Amino acid sequence: MKKTLAAVAAATLMVVPLLGASSALASNKTGNPPSCYPNCEGVTSTAGYWARNAKMPNGNFANSDWSGSTLTYANVKGSTFEGANVSSAKMANIKAQSVNFSGANLQGSGLEKANLSGANLTGANLTGAYLGKANLKKANLTNANLTGANISKAKFKHATFNNTTCPDGTVTNTGC
Repeated sequence: MKKTLAAVAAATLMVVPLLGASSALASNKTGNPPSCYPNCEGVTSTAGYWARNAKMPNGNFANSDWSGSTLTYANVKGSTFEGANVSSAKMANIKAQSVNFSGANLQGSGLEKANLSGANLTGANLTGAYLGKANLKKANLTNANLTGANISKAKFKHATFNNTTCPDGTVTNTGC
């Protein structure tokens, strides 16, 4: 069977690690979590990670760097991203019930916005999180706590607010 040069090159790239890349950074198209999972606390090499449909519940991602990463449709239920850098990350449609994003940087920068559209953030702790310019359209914020969060220019169009604690400490069913 004849192999084309492109097929050989692609196969070679799949087995040869990138120079200077850590195993945690080895992004994938299969939805596998990074090799540091379930304890990725303080890991910085997850910046730019790509894993659609990743299953990473109850993980420890505190103080880690997920900036510019793509975790769309991921399951991170019960995980902690406390103090993590999740700026400009694409986390649309994630299952993030009871996730701890306290003190996390979930902002957007420039044209890239942190994308949490359609995210299920039921019961999420967003206390003191920075959500400036973040996209939370159609996000479910039922029982979420945003006390002290910076929501400047965040987009909440069609988001669900039900018993949601706003940055000023008031509880609402209509929006912050």
